[in-house]
Amino acid sequence: MKKYKTEVILGIISFTLSFVLYTIHLYYFHDLNFIISDLTAQIAYLPIYVFLTSVIIEQLLSMRSKAEMIRKLNTLVGVFYSKVGNDLIKMFVKSDVNIEQLKNDLKGAGNRNNEKYSYLKAAISNYKSGINEQLTDLDTLKEFLYTNSDFMLNLMSNPNLMEHHTFTELILAVAHLIQEFKFRGDISNYTKEDIAHIHLDIERAYKLLMVEWINYMIHLKKEYPYLHNLALRENPFIIN
Repeated sequence: MKKYKTEVILGIISFTLSFVLYTIHLYYFHDLNFIISDLTAQIAYLPIYVFLTSVIIEQLLSMRSKAEMIRKLNTLVGVFYSKVGNDLIKMFVKSDVNIEQLKNDLKGAGNRNNEKYSYLKAAISNYKSGINEQLTDLDTLKEFLYTNSDFMLNLMSNPNLMEHHTFTELILAVAHLIQEFKFRGDISNYTKEDIAHIHLDIERAYKLLMVEWINYMIHLKKEYPYLHNLALRENPFIIN
């Protein structure tokens, strides 16, 4: 009851004030029919008012709030790629023997409209990476991930992260890779099974990095063309 104490007091004050004003009007103008007519009209309008305020206006505010949240989340995505994502892609691309299949499309990404970007996104979604175990520098990758583990931890603690499903999957995949390295210890002691398992985790993170990079490029092209052009000049798929 204490939770609604203020609302109850305001309600009593409002009803009392309304009653006093209607009483004063009746005292001076002696027009009970007008009071009844006006009160009936006000009550009849009440459902419309409730609909307008609680449905229409609330939906508009919700849409605005959601758009603002998406903008902030995409800013978070940009920080991730600038700090970690682009460098991870560069490392993985060096070990991907099949990347030449996509490089021409990725080089021309800056000249693409949204329809062609969607085509590239579909191509990446169906892409079969060729991460080569012998070409992957696990020591460099492990050191890089350890260096940025605090950043990843802070990123995962962001309360809005779960609102961006695909990006959340990406962050979890990279965080899992860090945990695997920590769990398995010194790379020089890895068995073939350890290396095979790590590469499965690498392929998962690599695929998610690629898909989310395209999503982020689409966002930049629509909202911030100048940042989109800069991001393409730093295209991690073609800069090694």
